[in-house]
Amino acid sequence: MEVINMKILNVSFSTNVMHINYEVELYSVRKNRLSVNETKYEEKAKEISNQVKWIKGFNRFSLSFGEIDWYESCDRYAVPYFTCSENGKRVKKDYIYFNDVPKGWTVNYCLIIETPSSMRGINKFFKVLKLNLNEKQLNKIRKALKEQKYCSIELEED
Repeated sequence: MEVINMKILNVSFSTNVMHINYEVELYSVRKNRLSVNETKYEEKAKEISNQVKWIKGFNRFSLSFGEIDWYESCDRYAVPYFTCSENGKRVKKDYIYFNDVPKGWTVNYCLIIETPSSMRGINKFFKVLKLNLNEKQLNKIRKALKEQKYCSIELEED
C-alpha cells in the first residue's frame, strides 16, 4: 500500500492557457529508484482523461512522476509518464530517464485548458481527482483565475 504524505495544488497561467498541477508524494518510495505498475497508472490516466477531455477548452492531461530533492547518482533508468492531448482519443505512454535517486517521489496530475471564465471545468477536474477543497482554498483559486496569477495550496495530509 502506498502511503501518501504531502499534497500540493498549483495553478499557473501562460498565454490564454491555465495549468492545474496536483502533486501527491509517494511516501513509500524514499531514497530509491521508482518502479511503478505501468498498467495500473496507464489505466488511471485513461480513466481520468476520459472524464476531463470533455471540459471546455481542454488541451492536455498528463500523469507523471517527479522527484523531491536529490539524493545520489546512479545508472540511467526509465520512468513512464502518460499524456492525453486535444483530441482525447487515446492515452500515450512515454518514458523520462533519470540518472539519480531522489529523496522522494511524487505523482503529478496536470490539466492544461484554455483559461476559463468560470470555475466549472476546474471543479470537474477536482471532482475527478476526489479533491475536497474548502471555501478558503476555492476562493484563492478564484482570485488567481481572475488575476491570472500563480497560486499554490498545500492540502491536508491523509
